[in-house]
Amino acid sequence: ITIIDVIDEIQLKEVLLDTVDKKGVIYIRLARKQVPKVYDNNYKFDINKADILKHGDDITIFATGIMVNEAIKASDILEREGVSIELISIPVIKPIDVETVKNSLLKTKKAVTAENHNVIGGLYSAICEVSCRYAPSLIRNIGIKDHFGEVGSIGFLLNKYGMTSEQIINECKNLLDY
Repeated sequence: ITIIDVIDEIQLKEVLLDTVDKKGVIYIRLARKQVPKVYDNNYKFDINKADILKHGDDITIFATGIMVNEAIKASDILEREGVSIELISIPVIKPIDVETVKNSLLKTKKAVTAENHNVIGGLYSAICEVSCRYAPSLIRNIGIKDHFGEVGSIGFLLNKYGMTSEQIINECKNLLDY
């Protein structure tokens, strides 16, 4: 199975065009509400590659789906405070882009994952597997902590489950102080 978590309508369009003729099971997670655009009309989806949104040396933020917007906000604030952030959008969680993840972890040695999913068996788990095999690193997570989901506005749910840019910033600072 291929697991894809899209960010915005532009990426969704590219994902659909790219996967329409692919064999096998493809699961595409969609946001239930309208989300801000991350990509412009020049974006091209590559099922085999993560998208490096910012290059940095101090810490990596790996984000997927709607959490990319929160990660962008967090990275902007941290950069204003002098932290060099590597920000990587991971649209394809399975199979994960091992090379991009490995290379970033080898460089920063510290990472925070941000996902709109249970941290068990999602992006956090996939990043940890790459880390264990290729690039031992300190990794923290932002996501659902083994809890059943609820219905509500995106803002309400992000606050309830500790999945805001502020929580990403706090986890990054905790790792940088480690």
